[in-house]
Amino acid sequence: MFWLAGIAFNIWIIFMGGAERLENTFLGYFEYGVAGENAVYIKVCAWVSLVFCVYFLAT
Repeated sequence: MFWLAGIAFNIWIIFMGGAERLENTFLGYFEYGVAGENAVYIKVCAWVSLVFCVYFLAT
């Protein structure tokens, strides 16, 4: 169930403008560290996280 929530969160970040909303916020820094300063870096981290979530859900 946790992996499904991660997939949904990453899809929101990548495709629904979530990265722009998280940019330069406390949650962005908490979740992505220094990468939280730029929406492009957040999207890159979200893509990596999405791949791992799908992989671990499938195995």
